[in-house]
Amino acid sequence: MKKIIHIAGGDAYGSHESGNMIDFGIFEEMEGYYCKQILGLGKSKSNPNTIHIPIDEKGSQDGFENHVDADVVILHDALLQPETIRRISKKNNNCPILFRGMDLSHMTGGCPNPNTCERWTSSCGSCPQLGHNNQFILTAPYPHEKPDPSLLPLLENDITRDRLTRKINSWKDIPIHGVPVSTSSLKSFNRSALFRDRKNIVIPIPYDIPIYEKSREDARLELGIPEELRDHFLIIWGTTNPEATRKGRSYADKALKHFYGLLKEKNYDTDKISLLTVGPNPSKPFTETQPFNWLHTGYLSTRNMLSIAFKSANVGLQTTISDAGPMMVTECLAVDTALVSFDNCVALDMINHGKTGFLVPVHDYVALGESLLEVYKSPDMGVNASEGLRRFNNRERTKQIWIDFIEEITK
Repeated sequence: MKKIIHIAGGDAYGSHESGNMIDFGIFEEMEGYYCKQILGLGKSKSNPNTIHIPIDEKGSQDGFENHVDADVVILHDALLQPETIRRISKKNNNCPILFRGMDLSHMTGGCPNPNTCERWTSSCGSCPQLGHNNQFILTAPYPHEKPDPSLLPLLENDITRDRLTRKINSWKDIPIHGVPVSTSSLKSFNRSALFRDRKNIVIPIPYDIPIYEKSREDARLELGIPEELRDHFLIIWGTTNPEATRKGRSYADKALKHFYGLLKEKNYDTDKISLLTVGPNPSKPFTETQPFNWLHTGYLSTRNMLSIAFKSANVGLQTTISDAGPMMVTECLAVDTALVSFDNCVALDMINHGKTGFLVPVHDYVALGESLLEVYKSPDMGVNASEGLRRFNNRERTKQIWIDFIEEITK
């Protein structure tokens, strides 16, 4: 019986946290595997196969490996120090370490959102993200870390190069592999300095989400769309963090402006189109940044209400520039709502381009606007959008991929 240990120590929330728990649940269902998870930093999931060990990324992790008895370790975040990960593998007979790819932090010097930066494919350093006011970005060296002496002549903010160098040196003789959740993320793993020569594979997370079964008209009534707007063409855009640069608010604004211009050129009625947004209140109202009527639901606390919101829309607009998900893709396609998306996320695995939505190059807001026009002209687009989601996110298929891959790397 193979021993599988899942380690998740960070403050993951939303799709990250639910993804961790779904992965763990899948292994609990699989025969021939003994499965436990280690959670840290105050996590309190009640499960007899869960143990809680405080994991402090800013303090000593000496001896952490003594808590891990495994044939395979699956890491769900980047909280463990490179040397700790090495000690875990060595203590367990060079066991494989699998990095679940929810963002790029596993393969960089600490930044999960390199945007257009390509340094993570070689050495990192002089990180353009350092100092940015962003909760996801590492902004300073951890107090306990001392830079490699050979790097001291470098600029003080080259901690990212030091961290990537430590990863490369710590992991060069242990079996590490990337297990991203989408083809888009796999491309990043295969380009990275750390993982390009490893056995990386896509294994989806089969999210079990509630699906609203009624009509779009019923959904709009239940969501509380004003009566005078219920016959509008609705474009939905949603995120739990509208202020994060990586969520692409600026691209949404530009795409909507371009879409508006195309409609005017072709003499379409723009008064019957509205933008519907889901999530926390943005600091700048959409009425100031794009031309359409704006409806905002606020933060929807239940998955049932999310399903209703996405069913209410005629099309989803996905503008995240760096994300393994996002959950918006799954929520939208699950209720057969067409989706226009950048091609850098899980949408690449789920959208039938030109039939259930459109995939456009990252940053190309002109193509986003043009694609919105195509959906506007094709009211039946998206009718079978959930087919791609069901095919990719099939739970039994996912189990078999895990089984085959673990058998391969533990021969």
